[in-house]
Amino acid sequence: MSVGQGSLSNSVERESLQPSEHLALVIPSLTAGGAERAAVRMANHWRSERRHMTVFTFDDGSESPFYDLEEDVDHRTLDIADVSTSLWERVVNNASRVRELRSVLNRASPDAVIAFMPRANVLTVLAGLGTQWPV
Repeated sequence: MSVGQGSLSNSVERESLQPSEHLALVIPSLTAGGAERAAVRMANHWRSERRHMTVFTFDDGSESPFYDLEEDVDHRTLDIADVSTSLWERVVNNASRVRELRSVLNRASPDAVIAFMPRANVLTVLAGLGTQWPV
């Protein structure tokens, strides 16, 4: 092995130790379920590939996730899962959810956002309108 190859190899190794991108996952909760299991598996897998992972959930964090997230996966509960009893309350609560989700995602500044479940999909797409991060 020549000296040049060793230097290139060391620089490639150092670069591979740095997280390459920040991915955010959005899901209503991490209770027992198929979408929740898939989200946790994806987060853990991508974290093992040195990506910075943040999982946002709508719950208040009073219950621990059913599936085990790796220790270095950032799990942020947003406490925006209120139940709406009327149409007007749903509209107001969903507008508030979109604002909060947009705010936390802008602060997190992910390279991409992936949402799970119909309600989270719609709210995340609305929160992402006009932003730099793809949903």
